[in-house]
Amino acid sequence: MKFIKEYRVIIIIAIMGISIFTVFMIKHINRERNYVPLTSNGDVEEQTLPLKMYEFVSSVCSACDQMEDIYKEAKEKYGDKMNFEQVNVERNYNLSNKYNVNVVPTFVIVDMDGNMKKRMIGVIDKEEFFKSIESVINEYDGNI
Repeated sequence: MKFIKEYRVIIIIAIMGISIFTVFMIKHINRERNYVPLTSNGDVEEQTLPLKMYEFVSSVCSACDQMEDIYKEAKEKYGDKMNFEQVNVERNYNLSNKYNVNVVPTFVIVDMDGNMKKRMIGVIDKEEFFKSIESVINEYDGNI
């Protein structure tokens, strides 16, 4: 009889753990982000400026969360010189594969033809992140 009572306690603890994990996963999966807007045929919308930065993210990526404020600040600072778009790698396999994204966050700057000009991976210092963006913008300064 004592064994059955201990077994019930173990089951209750396991159910509580599963419940907590489920709530955690639902919170991260349903998190709102500004993902890449797609056209009706699934292609990425046309870019309007000479450069575009893709931020490749995942819904359960803590490093992506660390870079989110820096990315938003870069978007505000350089938004008149390049387009900025977040891409969920779980939802947009084609674009992720095109730029060989295996780690998130990955930041890819491309030109109008989709040619990669700069690639940055992982959590990056804000100053280094901005210097990298500025170096690519300076290459295109005459076209912007």
